[in-house]
Amino acid sequence: MADTPPNTPPVAPGAGAPPAPPASGNPPAPPSPPLAPASGGDWRTPISDSKLREHAERFPSIDDLVRGNLDQRQKLSAAIVKPGKDAKPEEIAAFRKALDAPESPDGYQFLRPEHIDEETFKSENTQALVKSFADFLHKETTVSKTDAAKLFDWYGKFEAFTLKSQKEADERFANETLAALQKKWPGEEFTKNRAHAERALMAMAQQSGVEVDELRNIETKAGRFVLDDPNFVQVFAAIGREMGEDSTFGRVMTDSDRQTAEARAKEIHGKMDEALARNDHEGANKLDQELQDLHRKMGGVKPIVGAMGRAA
Repeated sequence: MADTPPNTPPVAPGAGAPPAPPASGNPPAPPSPPLAPASGGDWRTPISDSKLREHAERFPSIDDLVRGNLDQRQKLSAAIVKPGKDAKPEEIAAFRKALDAPESPDGYQFLRPEHIDEETFKSENTQALVKSFADFLHKETTVSKTDAAKLFDWYGKFEAFTLKSQKEADERFANETLAALQKKWPGEEFTKNRAHAERALMAMAQQSGVEVDELRNIETKAGRFVLDDPNFVQVFAAIGREMGEDSTFGRVMTDSDRQTAEARAKEIHGKMDEALARNDHEGANKLDQELQDLHRKMGGVKPIVGAMGRAA
């Protein structure tokens, strides 16, 4: 008797065999949900990228996201965009105009700093510096006229502060030098050595053809005027002593001698005026020669220490 096959449902033509059950016996995973939030769900649910999801957290709804995007586009459309390297001249001009930057350096206007007097500010040298600053701003920046004026004003105040600080330092250095020299040369010895130093300074200036004030303006590495340094003053005093009494400038003048000489110079001026009034030109010339000799002996009226100053 032939075996009878088990009852199996017929297979439809073209259909494959039914899927085999999983080896583990677990049912297959359900398919992924569609990329649309369920009604009332979180609209961010379909976003799989972590960075996009983090950005989306800023917007409570899709409406908020679209509104934020629109606001951003409107801001960008109103933004001033810097022209590229190949920008046309009219594009650059429009860019500068939008920033209120002038078309030429002459468009910048600067007020005189308080620490500079009118005459100095209008001088050729000062105006050359002002023009150089305006040229730089126009060529290298797109700073506005208002901001340029603020920069200039700030620099003026900074310069005034710097000069004031330096002047105070100069006075402090001079006082320290005087104190040190008076300690080293007590009493009349200080007066004589200071006069020796002044005589040496005058001799060096005369023989070199250099103005005395130019020598006084020389600064050391420490920022002191050279004649506000006690070491230099001692050197000049030694040179003055070596010059001797027979030098061009005669004997050393003390403070008392200087006062007497100044009084005599004033007297000579009066006599010269009288001589000229009576047409005594020969007498006036003799008096003038005496006055010049007196000034050479005096060696200048400025003290060797603390004579120079800076404009603040």
